[in-house]
Amino acid sequence: MKQPRNSTETDPLERLFAAARTVQAADEGFSQRVASRLEPLPPSKNIYRIPTLATAFVSVLLAIWTMVSDFDFSSWTRRWTALEQREDTAIRWIQAPWHRPNE
Repeated sequence: MKQPRNSTETDPLERLFAAARTVQAADEGFSQRVASRLEPLPPSKNIYRIPTLATAFVSVLLAIWTMVSDFDFSSWTRRWTALEQREDTAIRWIQAPWHRPNE
């Protein structure tokens, strides 16, 4: 009877690692000696998570406030456009459209 193609007996990797599975390494307490020298892990630093939590909380509150208060973002763009048209401003707040000069 023919073996199926995906059988573990015909798999080349299975045959390659079969010999490695049968070899037993003597431990003689080495693992316990190494594990006993390891220092315990420090406790979790929850204080480091507070700024992340505060930032997320403020971001959610700001998003909720903008939805509830019907804040008009288009007024900002009108202000920036008016500011950009002034002659005494050196900062460009809104991307200026690029025009190729006509020849």
